[in-house]
Amino acid sequence: MCGALSRRTPPRPVNCSPLIREVFRRAKERGWSDEVLAARLHVDRTTLSHIRSGRKLQTDVMSRIVLLFAEDTAIHDLVLSYLLVTVPAMNGGDADGAPAKKLEAGLASQLGADSARAVAGYVRSFRIAALTGEGRFVEGESARALSAAIEYAALLAERYDVGTLRLRAASALTPSLAEAALRIPLLLVERVEFASPSVTDLLAYRAAAAKAVLATSALPISELTDERLRRTLLAATRRITLAHGSRALSPAAPPFPTHADAT
Repeated sequence: MCGALSRRTPPRPVNCSPLIREVFRRAKERGWSDEVLAARLHVDRTTLSHIRSGRKLQTDVMSRIVLLFAEDTAIHDLVLSYLLVTVPAMNGGDADGAPAKKLEAGLASQLGADSARAVAGYVRSFRIAALTGEGRFVEGESARALSAAIEYAALLAERYDVGTLRLRAASALTPSLAEAALRIPLLLVERVEFASPSVTDLLAYRAAAAKAVLATSALPISELTDERLRRTLLAATRRITLAHGSRALSPAAPPFPTHADAT
């Protein structure tokens, strides 16, 4: 999706944020050419090319994206994620990526060494998880640590070019947000103990399609009140516990269904 703009050759893939990928994907779905998208964002073709290649978005351009996709809550969530994760990682960057490393280290310190390694290992090897649909269930008593786990996973996903969408479990999904949440390779769900019926349905659909999710909760799976949600998470995730000095990853779960098995 992301790459250099060219009239003669297909775009070459480069590292860019999920927000930029989704903006260009939605523009393509609406039949907008690059010239049309540039005009609607009030930028020239050169600036659009730089945006597509991964240059940091200016605040006014982010505002125009929100206005351009005013009914699209998935885009709004991606803009928020861009502001909270991507911008801090890019600001003041140097050749060795020190700001991103500093941010990662700060988030990892809130999780504890074992848990941080478990989250990092999962995102780093996500290509394997994407084949099986194996997810992670991050549980802990600290709301701050649970939030840090989501931020840490999102930041690492940027580094390893894993497409993510961050979702509050209590959200009532709109059709556009539900569609985006079904498409995205890795769905990040915050505080799943508060899952709305539409989010519970979404998690069941993703599990059936062997699509991975990383969910956080202040309660263990066994204490979740919704039986369907419990079954889904038990079948489709392995546990990471944010606890004092304990091993972060639970024993191996039973084999996960492949895409072929789920159809």
